[in-house]
Amino acid sequence: MSHRLGAFVIERPLASGGMSRVWAGRHAEQGLPVAIKVLTAERARSPAARAALLAEARAVARIDHPGVVRLLDIGVVEATGGIMPIAPGSPYLVMERAEGTLADELPMPSGDAIEALRAVLAALAAAHARGVVHRDVKPGNVLRLGGRLVLADFGVADRLAEAGATGAGAGTPSFMAPEQLDADRAAQGPWTDLYAVGCLAHMLLTGRPPFVGPDVIAVADAHRYAPPPPLTGVTSAFAGWVDRLLAKDPARRYATAADALAALDGLDRPPWRADWRIAYDAPPFDVIGAGLALYRHRPVPMVGRAEARDTIWAALGEVVETGDARVALIAGEPGVGKSRLAQWAVERAVEWGLAHAVVTRGAERPGLSAARALGV
Repeated sequence: MSHRLGAFVIERPLASGGMSRVWAGRHAEQGLPVAIKVLTAERARSPAARAALLAEARAVARIDHPGVVRLLDIGVVEATGGIMPIAPGSPYLVMERAEGTLADELPMPSGDAIEALRAVLAALAAAHARGVVHRDVKPGNVLRLGGRLVLADFGVADRLAEAGATGAGAGTPSFMAPEQLDADRAAQGPWTDLYAVGCLAHMLLTGRPPFVGPDVIAVADAHRYAPPPPLTGVTSAFAGWVDRLLAKDPARRYATAADALAALDGLDRPPWRADWRIAYDAPPFDVIGAGLALYRHRPVPMVGRAEARDTIWAALGEVVETGDARVALIAGEPGVGKSRLAQWAVERAVEWGLAHAVVTRGAERPGLSAARALGV
């Protein structure tokens, strides 16, 4: 028996965990297959759990990339008179439904594994450029969807710029970096996800993570102190690439997902792209009567301003090619979109691995906003 939830129909359970249950569903009018993640009745009464689900929605809504699962709607289950298998008042997320995950394909040939790692790194580059650290990269969170791989389950994701977010030590122990196991918030960043990518590489190729043990404490100690086991059946260059991801010291790993992706492709650094324009090839997924609650969480799309963007991009290109520092001042009257233009430049450059970003915020005074700087 199916049950209605907003514009969607719940059909059957897909998976369950400690905090939530995932249901298979479809759009009532369009028939599009979806997955609906709902907090359990017990967790729905917890303000922290509700905040965590909303944080996941905000994280995914910020990232528009074909390698990241698309969020279609959010809401709260209304009173149902007992006819639905979900407790009233439970928050829910509606997203694309996958055909399976990488956990269903273990182990896999090295060529397939490298292609999967490329897809994961591209998705992480987009997330990191928007200040989102996933913190739970593992095979079960990489979905096979319509011929492409997408990164999902940002339930313990963290906005780098938001101090005080919950779950500093959350994640899956077999894939957690030492600084994450230690809940060392100041030491965590994009490189923390890259450690998980190194664990993912071992899992994809061997069917098991690099560090195992009889209990969580033993696994954590192995992450902190044991050298990674050697990978066989791969080139020494690829094995060295994985070992660098698994460095105990975050400073010895690649700084960004884009850097790691460039190294995987045999490049010293990501190549300069003379044109800032980008066209993602994710198929359209428009739904009727859903998604309005997401608008306040999605970033305002950058429209027009082509001449200004060309100027900024050309200046960045000169820095990349010459190595000489430049200062770009974006000036104009209040309200013309100076901060949004700077944000666009930072996100695009970081996502493509062309620069590192520093964001500083001044005192809370009228007319004083965040300043964003790029370092090549």
